[in-house]
Amino acid sequence: MSFKLLFVLAFTVGTFSVLYANKMSCETCNGLMCLVSSLRGIKEECLGENDYCISAFCNSLIMAKGCASSTKLPQCSSPEELSIYSCDEERCASQRPIARGMGLADVRVTACVQCNQKDSQSCSVNAFTLPPTACSSANGETQCYTKMDNGLISRGCLNQLSQGEQLYCLSEDFGENCAICNVNGCNRDIFPDNRLKCHQCDSATDPTCNIAKSTRTATFCDDYSQEMQCITLIRNDKRVQRMCSKTPFEQCNNGISCKRCNTNGCNNEGITINEISQLDQCPSPTPAPSSTTPTRPTTSTTTQGTTTPASGGSPKIWHLPLIAILGLVLINFSI
Repeated sequence: MSFKLLFVLAFTVGTFSVLYANKMSCETCNGLMCLVSSLRGIKEECLGENDYCISAFCNSLIMAKGCASSTKLPQCSSPEELSIYSCDEERCASQRPIARGMGLADVRVTACVQCNQKDSQSCSVNAFTLPPTACSSANGETQCYTKMDNGLISRGCLNQLSQGEQLYCLSEDFGENCAICNVNGCNRDIFPDNRLKCHQCDSATDPTCNIAKSTRTATFCDDYSQEMQCITLIRNDKRVQRMCSKTPFEQCNNGISCKRCNTNGCNNEGITINEISQLDQCPSPTPAPSSTTPTRPTTSTTTQGTTTPASGGSPKIWHLPLIAILGLVLINFSI
């Protein structure tokens, strides 16, 4: 092989090596699949020598990733919702906005509130008191979620859920049971937003519990159920309680001792001393007489002035002569 041919081959290989070395390789996805961490990592090699990677968002949701020369931009509800970020490195650790719409966070999510109501009751309605903690970066970009299972709330980073759970959160069919957001620590809100508010107090520890309340001071119920009710209860010991209940009280028939309702702050009526005292009028069981205690028969007076034995008694001995005399009188009268 001639020296000239070897030179041509070497030049050709070197040229192609340089060209391909300068090409970008970008992660690619479309639609809601961009949010499922296990489906990420699929890459495409960009065609153009000066190509770069982009991420396209509709509001706070990432809807497309790939090479700028080949990625089809998502159809957002309005042009203002579309935002596009670019990067020119493999992992896109830092992104630059090249076309930004309204409402998109300028930084990617790195921390979310992470809790479970099974372990902490604060996770339900007091999540605003919990600090966000760092999300794992092993699965790439993420968002924060709030999810409800059987009335219990959990919060965390979307990329730490299984693929099935991520799809569950992203599905329109289950949107009412899961919410996602795209700002650090954004998953602190009350969820769901139709959670019932009730007055919650106990006169044993709060002497003002029996006083009428404003509906505005009611607080969210920790547990969630579509059957949740607000309860006002006067116990037998005259203790007043206001509470949330997702299981109806058997004794609660909207009488004096217990009232129930199902609108925000509805258990706000004042409890009067008269209402509490009426509980004393409830009949109590009468104890049966003891079998060891002797009883004396009682007598009743007849219209003739004579006495007759009480029920169960026996005639007295002095009654016998009187009966005999009356018998003789009746016999003589008949003759």
